[in-house]
Amino acid sequence: QWTSLEIAMEQMFHIESFILQTDSTDGDIKHTTLFDSMDIKNALQKVATFIGEIDPLSPLNSGFHIVSFPLIDRFSDLPCPSQTDNEDEIESEEIYKIVMLGTSEPFGSKLLDMDEDILVMSSTSALEVVCSR
Repeated sequence: QWTSLEIAMEQMFHIESFILQTDSTDGDIKHTTLFDSMDIKNALQKVATFIGEIDPLSPLNSGFHIVSFPLIDRFSDLPCPSQTDNEDEIESEEIYKIVMLGTSEPFGSKLLDMDEDILVMSSTSALEVVCSR
């Protein structure tokens, strides 16, 4: 799902990120916060100003554009994969997931357990990266 500029400019809009891991003892999925919630309104105000001041003759002035803004450029303290003695273990075993949520909901961690349909209704955008061996 895409986040429109209108939604991203809301006062409550922020980015939350989590690491999801399956607990080896009971199989439950636990989550930990990867980094603190980020308010991106300041950055988007600069983008809106840039868009508003584009020269009418610029090729950027018309059409649909997909834009990516890196929030951070380096992840640290990511979990290490557990060591195994089983040489037959599948090479593409999922170790954990990194999930980033763009939302106006106050508690992003509560959204992790919800169905995708509910996320769409709440105007939440989710990016999920599966980290595997």
